[in-house]
Amino acid sequence: MKAARYYAHSEIAIEIKDLNKSFGNQHVLINLNLNLYKGENLAVLGKSGSGKSVLLKCIVGLVSPESGIVKVLGKDVLGLAQFEMDKIRMKIGFLFQSNALYDSMTVRENLEFPLRRHGLKYNKKEVDDMVFESLSNVSLPETAGKMPAELSGGMKKRIALARTLMMKPDIILYDEPTTGLDPITSREISNLILSVQEKYHSSAIIITHDINCVKIVADRIIMLIDGYAYAEGSYSELANSDDPKIKSFFE
Repeated sequence: MKAARYYAHSEIAIEIKDLNKSFGNQHVLINLNLNLYKGENLAVLGKSGSGKSVLLKCIVGLVSPESGIVKVLGKDVLGLAQFEMDKIRMKIGFLFQSNALYDSMTVRENLEFPLRRHGLKYNKKEVDDMVFESLSNVSLPETAGKMPAELSGGMKKRIALARTLMMKPDIILYDEPTTGLDPITSREISNLILSVQEKYHSSAIIITHDINCVKIVADRIIMLIDGYAYAEGSYSELANSDDPKIKSFFE
């Protein structure tokens, strides 16, 4: 289990205040308040359908809430013009639950894609070095020429993370990083999330319902229940709670 570290006096990477989001009559996020501190791994724990992924989409501007404030690196993203939002997105890595690799591209081409998408100019050697470093970070330097179809589920997850690391993001958002993986591979991915934090001093929100992943990666946990930030604390604090709603996650 990861030793708890507290960041309350650190600079804030993401600040969310009174966030509300509904889909029709379904209230997904209700007056949600959340801070992510720089250098912190924050796990948002909740059941499937509890609004965890919607929260991430609000942060990167893919979903617009009805009300509230979302600040990323000091910028209120809800009021930004498109070109300003694109600048913020360059500083955010997003690891999709589905990995979102392009099947028609090699691993190398998948990793190069964010550079092309953002119009970043590097020479061939610089790109080669970036690809090798990113693949080495996930222990897969030999896969550059492979196609996604040749990779296992765990390898695809690692490649998706390597692609995220190409941009050296300040913040990484992990959407259910261990879903669909066997227990051994899930542990490997969780340890990889930890190593990325330690190497790059990144700030991360890990959206999950995998309690074993949370135990490994989280400095702090927020429990999302019925649209509310129901509880907050370290793994040991929440695991020892007498609250039935909290205890149900740790049993």
